[in-house]
Amino acid sequence: MTAPFPAVPLDVGQILAQGFTAHQQGNLAEAEARYAAILRLVPDHFDALHLSGVIAQAGGDNARAEQLIRRALKLNPTYADAWSNLGQALAGASRPLEAIKAYDRALALNPASIPARFNRGSALVDVERHAEALADFDRVIELAPTYAEAHNFRSVALCGVELFAEAIAATNRALELKPDFTEPLINRAAALRMMNRHGAAVADLTRAFAADPGFVYPRSLLATSRVAICDWTDVPQAMAMIRAERAAGGKLQGGNAWDVLALSDDPADVLMITRDTARRLVEHAGLARGAKTQPPRPRRRADGRIRIGYVSSDFGEHPVAHLINHALELHDRSRFEVHGISLMHRPGAQAERIRQACDHFHEIVALNDDQAARMIRDLGIDVAVCLNGYTAGERSGIFARRPAPVQVNFLGFAATMGADFIDYIVVDPVLAPPGADRHYSEKVVRLPQSYQPSDTTRTLSDRAMTRAEWGLPETGFVFCSFNNNFKIMPDVFAAWMRLLQQVEGSVLWLRKGQAEAMDNLKAAAAAQGVDPGRLVFAGFADLADHNARHRLADLFLDTFPYGAHTTANDALWAGLPVLTRAGQCYHSRVAASLLHAIGLPELVTASVEEYEAMALTLARDPARLADLTARLRANRDTTPLFDMPRWVADIEKAYSEMVRGSDARQKPAAIDVAAL
Repeated sequence: MTAPFPAVPLDVGQILAQGFTAHQQGNLAEAEARYAAILRLVPDHFDALHLSGVIAQAGGDNARAEQLIRRALKLNPTYADAWSNLGQALAGASRPLEAIKAYDRALALNPASIPARFNRGSALVDVERHAEALADFDRVIELAPTYAEAHNFRSVALCGVELFAEAIAATNRALELKPDFTEPLINRAAALRMMNRHGAAVADLTRAFAADPGFVYPRSLLATSRVAICDWTDVPQAMAMIRAERAAGGKLQGGNAWDVLALSDDPADVLMITRDTARRLVEHAGLARGAKTQPPRPRRRADGRIRIGYVSSDFGEHPVAHLINHALELHDRSRFEVHGISLMHRPGAQAERIRQACDHFHEIVALNDDQAARMIRDLGIDVAVCLNGYTAGERSGIFARRPAPVQVNFLGFAATMGADFIDYIVVDPVLAPPGADRHYSEKVVRLPQSYQPSDTTRTLSDRAMTRAEWGLPETGFVFCSFNNNFKIMPDVFAAWMRLLQQVEGSVLWLRKGQAEAMDNLKAAAAAQGVDPGRLVFAGFADLADHNARHRLADLFLDTFPYGAHTTANDALWAGLPVLTRAGQCYHSRVAASLLHAIGLPELVTASVEEYEAMALTLARDPARLADLTARLRANRDTTPLFDMPRWVADIEKAYSEMVRGSDARQKPAAIDVAAL
């Protein structure tokens, strides 16, 4: 209860002293009452206004906090702490860009202010300006080496610039300084996930949630980390958890868009997650408050060429680079000018090939999203192509700032982006059959054959290979699935085990993954009555050897719902038949798209029962399998899947139609390239 005021008014200074003492002791109600009493006596009292604003902000009333602190700053604009506290109110109101400006004012007045610099770093993280944030946290640690929270937030900034090992070291230091601190465990888990060390991430997340059951953080992160190591404990309830966490709102989002692709074949789930991801991105970047997000007017240029900007963090040894490289080389330079816009520095031969395939190549790792968007506008890019979507290293915040008149989601993210700032998505009639348009926020662009480009210059090793060198039996049927382990779901694995039980002497050749994943798969096999020794794990091989070793297998078994994409392309190029189950979503229909384009639609099934029956039939009918394999190898050079000049001509028709509509000030509309 607030103490009654004396009958005779105290000096304002005494009331302020009482209020400040109460404030320091955590008695905010009494402190607020004292400050209010002062303001009744002196409405323009700087300290009372400022400190009342601080209390309002602490109580979550950011609008009132902003109003009070701004009134105080009109009286004394040279008080650094007031600018810093205004920044906190603005950040609390999800206005990070304005908050950063307030912190800048505070630091201009007091460069040694630890709260202002720490909070600016936090706001910079919110808008994904991680390099700038890192500089702020480094400075805070110089001033306060034992500030655990600074080490913790520094780890987030380090993750943002893909320095994951350093991020883990930062969380370790935070935990040394504050052993009961939960957040560093969560952030260390995030870094471990990015390094594909999901087993260690599971351990950290389990420890964090056990230590602090009330900690506000999505529990679905633990579920999806378990899935990544083939621990399927949480699979039945994982999507329900993600839906509930997203519906609850708040700053923290449940599940990420990438995780959902492995868990759900419901287009509504995918659209819900991606729409929410896009909405949060726009809000956190401050773009919902009148930022200029309209596309620039198209430029006229003397040569009439369309400028295409391919934007990616994966212009290196990555599946996206392997798929897109030859297409970049084949673009018609008389009609198109090709810009590669790399979000990361990627060394190596593949990166150099991409660089050489572009007319102009730009590394923008040092630019924040505002600067990058400005650069793309200044380049006069007509069509900006997002090759990341919501995958690792993405910078969709650049696209949210509308740097190009036409913006396209293509290849890297196997789903809609759910974003108003993306105009088109490139698909095909199998990937997105008639009626599927409603599941995409973008307007659908259907290429006449498969949406997927290929590197038809890649080679298969010509050296003699034996099954024995890869740990396979010289005789017996070899089922193969080189998909990433996180795509393996329990119902598909159960079907695989039933096949092994019914096909004597057969083995399942899988991609070698994390130790925990392989152990869990072996345990799952044993639980279903299959000798774990019949699971053979393929270790690393150079690309030519990897392509060639596909020919040692008999049949590639696709996963579901997240199927093979580049992996299926590699298998078909090598001449290994791929058996798939087509679902309802983009990510569960890619192999079906490829098989139709190479003339083998009979390898597309519609249910797990049909999938299993077809696999068993082919394993027991060598003549039928041999015929399929021969047709596949003959079709490689005669069907559309690997006809890259034809594919490039089709995508160029699509780009030209997009630009024609944009130039005519028409709203984006679905495009059927086959009809052009």
